[in-house]
Amino acid sequence: MSIYKIPLPLNILEAARERITWTLNTLPRVCVSFSGGKDSGLMLHLTAELARQMGKKICVLFIDWEAQFSCTINYVQSLRELYTDVIEEFYWVALPLTTQNSLSQYQPE
Repeated sequence: MSIYKIPLPLNILEAARERITWTLNTLPRVCVSFSGGKDSGLMLHLTAELARQMGKKICVLFIDWEAQFSCTINYVQSLRELYTDVIEEFYWVALPLTTQNSLSQYQPE
């Protein structure tokens, strides 16, 4: 690894859009893994918006550990509804997992 930074002609958003566009044009099927968090949420937004512009369909995979906060589930449902026109298949996989939540007295599990 070089100790020198070499600036690229693209910023990170332009580079991400370029890579997603290449993926949508090259691969026969694209599936975005979505956890309900900020990073995968941004990836879903970028991919779905580009798919919409390009007239393509995508799949989404959400693994529901059944231990998420209700606001996370609400966010997942809102994005699912927002992009129904470009989501070919939304795989909502429920895996039961019970964990103790020490951060909330309102949702202890």
